[in-house]
Amino acid sequence: MKGTGMTLLNCIECVSACGAIGGAAACFHRDQILFPKYDKEAKVLVPGAIGTVVVGAVAAAFVWALYGPLSTYDVANPAITPITLTVQQLGISGLTGFGGGRTLTYLAQKQIDRSSRDSISKAFKKVLKK
Repeated sequence: MKGTGMTLLNCIECVSACGAIGGAAACFHRDQILFPKYDKEAKVLVPGAIGTVVVGAVAAAFVWALYGPLSTYDVANPAITPITLTVQQLGISGLTGFGGGRTLTYLAQKQIDRSSRDSISKAFKKVLKK
């Protein structure tokens, strides 16, 4: 029995959903279910859980497009190249979402740490001048 299959958009939606689940799992894993906020002192947007989930979804879609079966998909002749989506690819998408969200959080934390380090350095210089 032959089914209608999935379209390219359906596959991207499934992969992104698994990436979003991975991003949410990263938030729960670190106990960081926070709302996005702007740290004025560090001049950085802390993405919070929403940002982590979104980045997880986008990262999973990009990795699937670059390294999955979509990397050989012919956009000019879509009828010739079939699209496949395996359970393995969905699992990898979840792991990619987990890691993608962590990367975003790491970059925001790095900026905050740099700002804190600069503030401490300025405070020490003021104290030593007196």
